[in-house]
Amino acid sequence: MAYAMGTPEIHAVARVIKGGFLFRYGRKADGWRGEVERFETRWAKFIGVPYAVNVTSGTAAPMTAMAALGIGRGDEVIVPGYTFMATPLAVLACGGIPVVADVDAGLGLDAADVARKITPRTKAIIPVHMIGLIANLGPLLTLARKHRLHVIEDCCQATGGRWRGKRVGSWGAAGAFSHNHYKTISAGEGGTVTVKARAHFERAMIYQDSGAYFFDPRMRHFKQERYFSGVQFRMSEVLGAVLNAQMDRLPAMLARMNATKRRLYAAFRHHPVCPAAPVHDLAGDCGKTLILRVDSPARALRLGDALAARGFWCGT
Repeated sequence: MAYAMGTPEIHAVARVIKGGFLFRYGRKADGWRGEVERFETRWAKFIGVPYAVNVTSGTAAPMTAMAALGIGRGDEVIVPGYTFMATPLAVLACGGIPVVADVDAGLGLDAADVARKITPRTKAIIPVHMIGLIANLGPLLTLARKHRLHVIEDCCQATGGRWRGKRVGSWGAAGAFSHNHYKTISAGEGGTVTVKARAHFERAMIYQDSGAYFFDPRMRHFKQERYFSGVQFRMSEVLGAVLNAQMDRLPAMLARMNATKRRLYAAFRHHPVCPAAPVHDLAGDCGKTLILRVDSPARALRLGDALAARGFWCGT
């Protein structure tokens, strides 16, 4: 669930409602506040990319990213075996074929197994920064360059994380973020796509809103892309307002969670029974989850039950 929610979000939504204009496109003279566009601008700057496009969910985000990169029917996309179902389902929704590769000890996509899964039909790799853990991007980016593959970072569970000092979502050709109830910042639902190339931004805009030409004046000045059949992932001003208030909270939340993770990781790193799993970039870790490794499924279940009995939520 959201780590923080309250008065700032209430005031942000109230301002939109009082303005009387909830649609994402409009004119200031009509009460439009431009909340979605403002968040997109802020998010692109925060991640460190030229473009960000808001959509309605964390599943819509990778779908839009793949459409932006021209991935479609019959294209193979390599995904990790440990992820939420939305990652392979987004590939299927775009007509692609998800190819499952193994994960490494840090629970990120394993480059050695990815290399074994690449075929002439492979078009993209989707490393997932699962439960706030940053995938080891270095060898994956090297593989992608060698084979001329797109990298789409699934950052849905790692909002604001870093790898080697740069935000996740800025390393690949595209990044996908989720803002639903269980993410670091939340609007109840929603997502964002980040891209670097102007052509990819134009395709993302066309795909996420089939009617955007009628509402968004920027669409009439697109230079690189012809129109194609899009869908309807348009975000409302209410969700944009909540996200702007949430984004004000994000830096302090990340700092607090990362500091807690560092203390716990130091305490459990060499534990004789349940050592902490390796972390690819502790400084950039979101601090959402500490992974403890044990030697059998049965012991994992017993440890989980013991922690739950003492009031600590955990998954196994």
